[in-house]
Amino acid sequence: MPRTLILCPTHDHADTLFASVASVRAQQDPDWELVVICDGAPDRSIEILEATRAADPRVRFVAHPKGARLGEAYRDPIVRGSDAEFICHIGDDDLWCDTHLGVMRRMLENADYAMQGTLECEAGGTWVWNFAHSGTNGARALAHHDPPAIPTAGLNPFAVRRAAYERLESGWRPAPPGLGSDVNMCVQYVRRDDMRIASSAVTSFVKLPSRLKRQAFNPTERLIDLMPVLAQINRESYLPGCRRDAVIGTPVMRALYHADAGACASLEAALAMIGIRAVAPQAAPGIVTGADMMDVPLTPSQSLQCRMAWLLLRVGCTRSADQELAVTAAQGISWLLTPYLETWGQYAPDPALEAARRLRRAHVETEVMTAFIIRTLILQRDLSAAEAELSAASDTWADTGWFLQMRAWYSDAERRKPRDA
Repeated sequence: MPRTLILCPTHDHADTLFASVASVRAQQDPDWELVVICDGAPDRSIEILEATRAADPRVRFVAHPKGARLGEAYRDPIVRGSDAEFICHIGDDDLWCDTHLGVMRRMLENADYAMQGTLECEAGGTWVWNFAHSGTNGARALAHHDPPAIPTAGLNPFAVRRAAYERLESGWRPAPPGLGSDVNMCVQYVRRDDMRIASSAVTSFVKLPSRLKRQAFNPTERLIDLMPVLAQINRESYLPGCRRDAVIGTPVMRALYHADAGACASLEAALAMIGIRAVAPQAAPGIVTGADMMDVPLTPSQSLQCRMAWLLLRVGCTRSADQELAVTAAQGISWLLTPYLETWGQYAPDPALEAARRLRRAHVETEVMTAFIIRTLILQRDLSAAEAELSAASDTWADTGWFLQMRAWYSDAERRKPRDA
């Protein structure tokens, strides 16, 4: 059997398989088998995979009717029927660079479970770098929460030893409502003390998320969207350049909140709380096993973004923290306040709401803060307060897209109120 088993679940993307499978076939390490698991996939997917199988016998597929959730249960028999040493995963519309398998195997040299970083290219062209240290005590404790959580997850960035998979109580299975399929799988490793965890902010693949603009793409349009990245992904400078241009995603904010890093007196101390040490931007991301400090190369702009996430958690702690946040946000990254606040609000909506109100009173991104406040109030079903905010905002922002969207959400919440009661 090949040394690495690669799982690729697919449902309805069809043509994107041309690109994702091509990125697997380009791997410098040729010792692998790719199994594409068709979860109610259309005939077009089967046609593509039959042709690919004829060209490369390392690629095979199994076809199933649409299963529960994301068809996770179909993956378990594939793993248990394999003799491969390692298990990797690829999304049917994601792209690996040709060193991806080599990176994941290096991470697993002294580990059972490995989680690397993620580079996402948003529909507007913005690059987002998501990473977190998965091996800290705090990160591992999150897996025992109800519901369970981890700082970061994803299908592509994690790999495991098959022997470790066989020690799990259940393995791949449909995730419960409200919990991501990848999170549901990964927490099984992270919460076990006998699992050695490797972490890195390194990125050896690219994800082009389907959300927002791409949701309207048909399979052919999605393939066209992928091809420019596929043409460049194996250039030596491409991914490092994209990483340096990327904005810091929300896993850092999530990790800082759960570590109570807002109580730290400096950004360096706050990052240390989540197992991260910032190093020069030209350095390579470090790979660590266990809870050792993880080196993350950050540009000045990326350090500033981490600083804004930390200062956001310190709003109200000191007057200087509020002022520092205002100065930091004004340096071209104020738009990140919304995703960082929303991440915080998932776990602690009241403190996040109070922080937004304080920032608005301090005239920090007044429009952004108002939008967040209204949205949070609607989600909390505090409709009387939301109505008051909408009324106050209408004089200034009545014609903006976000205000019209908030008004529509409020009206929908009002219509559903009797049924919710």
